[in-house]
Amino acid sequence: MGPDRFVHDDAPYVLGMLSADERAAFEQHLSGCAECAARVAEIADLPGLLATVPPDEIDDEVPATLLPGLLRRAGVERRRRNWLTAGLAGEFDALRDEMLDVVRESGETAADAVRDALDQARTALRKAMDALGDVEK
Repeated sequence: MGPDRFVHDDAPYVLGMLSADERAAFEQHLSGCAECAARVAEIADLPGLLATVPPDEIDDEVPATLLPGLLRRAGVERRRRNWLTAGLAGEFDALRDEMLDVVRESGETAADAVRDALDQARTALRKAMDALGDVEK
């Protein structure tokens, strides 16, 4: 299983910053992901705590566009990773199909070579997926 594509959605969810579609997808994900549900539970009180901060204690130098800009950038990065993951999976499927054709045409000796190549491709795909996971941490 690859990295959790919802790993950064807990705070935007709690703060009400997800779009309706993102919110629905995240809520569906929450029903089956104990880790995300635990993270949401950890910060569920955050909006109430933020509301207790007196306005005069808020730093005026923080631009009002900071959070929306960060959320927008995070959304772009999340979509980029999703497209990259889908592309890698598609390339792997195409490679597998080509190799299976070689197996059908060449016999048992070629089958062993193709299995080795598939194992190498699978390892490369896992490394790429792990690298995507490292980007999220």
